[in-house]
Amino acid sequence: MNHTYRNWKSLATKDIDATVHYIATNQKASNVTNSLHIIEKFILPHSGPIKVLDFGCGVGRNAIPLASKYPEWEIVCYDSIEMTDRMEEYCTIRHGVHISAYNNIRIENDWSKLKKEKFDYIYAILVLQHIYEKDLSQYLSDIKNMTPKFIVHGRRFNDEIINGQYKNTWEILEKNNLFPDDTTGYSVSGNKSDHHSFVYSIKGQ
Repeated sequence: MNHTYRNWKSLATKDIDATVHYIATNQKASNVTNSLHIIEKFILPHSGPIKVLDFGCGVGRNAIPLASKYPEWEIVCYDSIEMTDRMEEYCTIRHGVHISAYNNIRIENDWSKLKKEKFDYIYAILVLQHIYEKDLSQYLSDIKNMTPKFIVHGRRFNDEIINGQYKNTWEILEKNNLFPDDTTGYSVSGNKSDHHSFVYSIKGQ
């Protein structure tokens, strides 16, 4: 996943606490919190098995508790191999079990393969803001063919800077014909550090 977390690959470390500190929540692995309430807000109530893609899964801070809470769901985790290689260590530290204990979690690093699959939901939590526009637009083009529902949580401003100005994540989504279902609190302008959650329905899916 290019340009994710400010191209964090070059700064990655085998020290799981330091990695999580940089890419996730500025906390140690034993204290990292998840964003289940955001994901559940848009997915629940939902009965029966569903297939969900955790786009930019990181070390699994959302996917692992989701897999535990909803064993009937198939949770597919996508990120760079440098990131997903940390999932086993993180899972052991944070949850006290091996990642293999969750038979409903599948880890994928090959986007060219993954983009051919269909999902009931795709969620991206604190991810899109770290992907530069060129790469993000390509991902969005693929995502629109993969799911009817796309859940996004993050900052309205992107890490990419052009002529001294941060690019706008919401504007990039709009350029790709993605507009939130509920526009309450939605604006492409505002505080660059504000975080918001929106769900996007994909037409034709």
